[in-house]
Amino acid sequence: MKYSNQLIAAVFLFIVAECGSEPKAEIETDKLVGRWEIEQATRNGKPTGTLDQLFFVFSEDGNMETNLPTLEGESPYELEGNIIQQQGSTDITYTIEALNEGRLVLTTELQNFTFRFLLQRTDNVGEAD
Repeated sequence: MKYSNQLIAAVFLFIVAECGSEPKAEIETDKLVGRWEIEQATRNGKPTGTLDQLFFVFSEDGNMETNLPTLEGESPYELEGNIIQQQGSTDITYTIEALNEGRLVLTTELQNFTFRFLLQRTDNVGEAD
């Protein structure tokens, strides 16, 4: 009886460990490529109007452009899973919370503030013809 309880516990732990180790969904680069403009921005969960003109442009060649004040202009980026790593004088990491043909939701941490950007696609770059 002692061994059967241990076996049941081991099987249970294996199942729990396997369920928690699912890989994050891969983001299709072609869905990200294009120009995205801000619909809504929050800082620490509260709406902020200081980013009303915010935009991101993602290119197929691994470059991106933004007018985000901390890293304005063009710089390279890497996409791995649901993480965008913008490289430059200051590296910025964005987490993709949602992405479809017309909407992109990004979160990031800047200067000890948590930002969430709800963006809308403003062109057809990257979409199939």
